[in-house]
Amino acid sequence: MRVKIYKKTIVKLTIKVYYKKMKNLQIALDDESVQTLDALARELQKTRTALVREAIQEWILRQQIREFEAAWIRAAQQDQIDNNLTDAWIAAESWESP
Repeated sequence: MRVKIYKKTIVKLTIKVYYKKMKNLQIALDDESVQTLDALARELQKTRTALVREAIQEWILRQQIREFEAAWIRAAQQDQIDNNLTDAWIAAESWESP
């Protein structure tokens, strides 16, 4: 975004917005979940859709991490991984949630 300010007036503003092509899904939620979702959406100034999309993306990332870790553990148990690499991976890994 480029903004030029002259005498406290915006002279030129260029904004480029890129959208991914998305598909619509229909989900069923209980009333309590919808009320909680609506409250969070208002508090965070986001839409329901944005919150659900973020939650799904985070869940997918956690699943991918679990799958990677399980594969790593299986390979380590079969002595297919150099112990130095294992130590380096463990030292570099951040165990905080995404």
